[in-house]
Amino acid sequence: FLRRIVFKPDRDDRIVEIVDIGPICRTGHSKLGPIVAVPTTLRLKDGKKVQEKMIVQFRTLGGQSSCVVHGPYGLPHEVK
Repeated sequence: FLRRIVFKPDRDDRIVEIVDIGPICRTGHSKLGPIVAVPTTLRLKDGKKVQEKMIVQFRTLGGQSSCVVHGPYGLPHEVK
């Protein structure tokens, strides 16, 4: 389900390229560890370039650090 929301595999507005990843713009914390919002600039299949924030969860399990991109936060907006 999340894959269909984020990647939109059968649609013209699906993500085809990550153009830029910006600095963390919001922070929080959950039971697993820090959670942040990261602005990303994306190119869509239809040629539009949009910016949206992605939710990223940082965690340490069994002594191993990892992160998970959960999906978008808010609505994307078109950029030039």
